[in-house]
Amino acid sequence: MAGRFLAAAFLLVLAASSGAGEDRAGAKSKWAWSVDLDAYLSRNLNRPASRANQLRSFDVSSDRVRLNYGQLMLEHAASPLGFHVELGSGQAARLFEGKAGEDGLTANLMQAYASYRAPVGGGLTLDFGKFMTSLNAEVLRTRDNYNYSRSLLFSYAIPCYHFGLRASYPVSPRLTVGAQVVNGWNRVRGKDPGKTLVGTATWKAHGRVSLTHNVITGVERRQGQPSRRTVWDSVAVVTATSRLSLQFSHDFGMDRPGGIRRVSWTGVAGAVRYALSPRWAIAPRLEWFNDVNGFTTGLPQRLKEGTMTAEFKVRDGVLVRWEYRHDHSGRPFFDRGFDAAAVHHQNTLLLGLLFAYPWPR
Repeated sequence: MAGRFLAAAFLLVLAASSGAGEDRAGAKSKWAWSVDLDAYLSRNLNRPASRANQLRSFDVSSDRVRLNYGQLMLEHAASPLGFHVELGSGQAARLFEGKAGEDGLTANLMQAYASYRAPVGGGLTLDFGKFMTSLNAEVLRTRDNYNYSRSLLFSYAIPCYHFGLRASYPVSPRLTVGAQVVNGWNRVRGKDPGKTLVGTATWKAHGRVSLTHNVITGVERRQGQPSRRTVWDSVAVVTATSRLSLQFSHDFGMDRPGGIRRVSWTGVAGAVRYALSPRWAIAPRLEWFNDVNGFTTGLPQRLKEGTMTAEFKVRDGVLVRWEYRHDHSGRPFFDRGFDAAAVHHQNTLLLGLLFAYPWPR
């Protein structure tokens, strides 16, 4: 697996190096590429025998140094044809792919889609292939998020990726709408009856305020039984100043396993990033999540989460993040020592090291 990843990475770097830079006319190249590496060391103050951090998407290991994620990205902007490919490896890539359970069908291929920009109005963009979900403010690559760990909403309220066709169209300079027809949640193969539909709309209410609403609905299978699953997702991003930005997210989801009774989950999250200086930044996050029927976390419970992240920019392309996180459940859920589901809370400390090249200017 690692050998295939390294071979593919080498080929992508070679292609990017030959295509990037200035074109013959001196204009900016339509090629882009980047390399990311992300490692962490975490300490769970509950000291569980499993050495696992619960309710986490990727930073699941305690008391061990882990390569969280390595990524190589190559893209060519659609003009009118283009493509986007991301190869990934590490703990996050394995857990990300593990959500589908498709026996490594697209292992290490985190995104891969072809694009076509049709000459319609402001430009209709069509993508076909595997791509990240449009829901939520957080993404797979750590450096693009305010915090190191992902929120409960990212982990338990929404899908991670889709395979299918998506379209986006700028109705006006402020409003962009989109539609997607995909193979359900975290699936490349279309095993479920029918297709899943996604609708998106982004409104730039002001130069500093962006509002996005997504809805996804379709038939999924749980324990062999078909059920209709729907999630409404809303995100607000405010760039208050060059140093201060804010994110707010809300999700409400429901399912009807076996067509018998409806189950639901809902949550809200808010995060702030403030640059203390050109090198130092802090990012607190608060969150509330209610898994009413235990459908997503395995136990009916109300969860609260508070995170404080400090970031230091060593130089362009090198970041260090320190993080403290407190998770609290209304019921005994977290392991402590050799006792499973013994306490209501979990406290973790984390040191993360992030490398990226080239660094965005």
